[in-house]
Amino acid sequence: MNKTHLAGAVMFSGMMLSSSLYAESCNATFNPVTGNLHIPSLIVEGDPSGTNFWVDLLQRPGTLTFDFTGGDVNNAACYPVNNTGATITGSLADGDDEKFLTITAPSDPGGGYMTVAVTFDDEQVTTPWLTVTPINARTALLAGSSNEQTNTVLFEAAANQSYKLAVKRWTSDDPTKYPLNYNLTWSFSSKMDCYEPNNTIEQAAKISLDSTIEAFIIAGVMHDNYVVENDDRFDWYEITLDKDTNLTFDLLQVPNDLRMAIKVYNESGSQVWFGGSNATSFSYARADSDGALMNANLGIYSAGTYYIRVDSYSSLEYEVDHYPKDTIPDHFDTPYKFRITTSN
Repeated sequence: MNKTHLAGAVMFSGMMLSSSLYAESCNATFNPVTGNLHIPSLIVEGDPSGTNFWVDLLQRPGTLTFDFTGGDVNNAACYPVNNTGATITGSLADGDDEKFLTITAPSDPGGGYMTVAVTFDDEQVTTPWLTVTPINARTALLAGSSNEQTNTVLFEAAANQSYKLAVKRWTSDDPTKYPLNYNLTWSFSSKMDCYEPNNTIEQAAKISLDSTIEAFIIAGVMHDNYVVENDDRFDWYEITLDKDTNLTFDLLQVPNDLRMAIKVYNESGSQVWFGGSNATSFSYARADSDGALMNANLGIYSAGTYYIRVDSYSSLEYEVDHYPKDTIPDHFDTPYKFRITTSN
């Protein structure tokens, strides 16, 4: 994993640390207006525990010096991405033959998406049929032919999930000489999300206020054949207030197929009702449309711990049947960014 050296000696609570600090290759954010630097994943060289932290630093005006202002042990940390794949060759013995293969997504917590393409060597044959079925599922996730020499599909893939592929001919109308050779290529595009896994309130990722958070809302197709439209589509974040504070949810970037929606919960896990801009029934704030940004005032909260649940109000596509004829959903590759700002 790539690491950026931050300092050889850092002052924490009056105690000098001689070990070096390294930021992992994640999306640290700096606010030039406030001088706040948020690092979502940090390790101390020489620490035998390998503990990973998130930290906030504040720049001293007119200098390149930063003071430590907050941080904690990460329950969600960055990881090395695994963009992997392979090309597999095979052949069909006759028009009724069907070949089966299994591919598995890496353990990357943020998941990603698979691209699978099958091509017949015989240029006269333009009907490669491809079926994708999550392991243990009773029905297929994808099944069809593109009526082209190459049949390409894409689908969200969850961490560590396996998928069974089936290759055959769709029709025997084309003149064909057997054996019919094919090439199947698959690849996994990992989406680094330093806050995953955070699909439940128990997994909520601790974040700091007034810092930009960047994450993906790609859930992945699970073994039961469905992209779960609730728990696995949710992202949970934890914030802590030390005094009465007015909070605003500022959505800075969003995929064009995502209509962002948020809810707030208290420390006991009960939903907090709030009013303000973009609020619905005083308990649920959402953007006006797919791809729309939002600046929602959440109201004033007393000191304590709160949980922000982020999800999509719109129904997101989780697969592409005919690529490149059909385009890739924007949330496959575009992260969302938000900031929870404070005022007294």
